[in-house]
Amino acid sequence: MKETLFFATALFAGCGGEEENLPPKIAPTQNPINFNAFAANPDPQDPCGGERPCFYDLQLVNDGNQTVEITGIEVKGDVRCAIQGMPYFEGDERPQTATIEGHGQIFLHIDYLPGGATPAPVGVDQIDLVISSNASDYPQLRISICGCVNDGEWSSSWRCECNLNEVPAQGCQQ
Repeated sequence: MKETLFFATALFAGCGGEEENLPPKIAPTQNPINFNAFAANPDPQDPCGGERPCFYDLQLVNDGNQTVEITGIEVKGDVRCAIQGMPYFEGDERPQTATIEGHGQIFLHIDYLPGGATPAPVGVDQIDLVISSNASDYPQLRISICGCVNDGEWSSSWRCECNLNEVPAQGCQQ
């Protein structure tokens, strides 16, 4: 009986009271982001493409209970200039910086225009967003983004095959 009581006391000793002090951790809810395939000359009624960029709100989550401090965002490999403007956090004076409280979340707004032009040049967009922060797991979090522009009228059979391991280092070349 003494052995059983000792085991039960040891088992419950760490189960109550204070929460463990977990360092800041950052995780995207989606990575990579694949915008898929678009026609070079889209229908003007399409929700994105043509002169209207597609938009995506990427959710970033802090899995720790200490605050994540995001210090910057860098766009790499966007040689076709498909990312329209710099991705930003809403409601912040400095839209490329933000904080995520412990176990909190924030949204990063991304505008994507296939091929970066109208009409869009045929080819593949392969882009990296690098988010710098004090996160203990990914201080330089890489988010891969891709999309394809095909020649001809859009078809539901089109698939965008992106090779995100070959994203060029340079940025938009206008």
